[in-house]
Amino acid sequence: MNVLITGTSKGIGKATALLFLYEGFNVIGLDKLPAPKELKAYLTYTHYKVDVSKKDKLPDLPEINILIN
Repeated sequence: MNVLITGTSKGIGKATALLFLYEGFNVIGLDKLPAPKELKAYLTYTHYKVDVSKKDKLPDLPEINILIN
């Protein structure tokens, strides 16, 4: 199951991503900052450096089952 989470570089977004990764989900993170090392350690984590507030073009994404914004 694929989970898309915005703001995964720190704070609540990062903690939420870690929880879903620990539970075995595939997590896709969007953030304007680089991915933190804790998330990069998971093979099921994919990070895209984009600024959604600036309307950056989003990458091609797989089917998303859960969205956390």
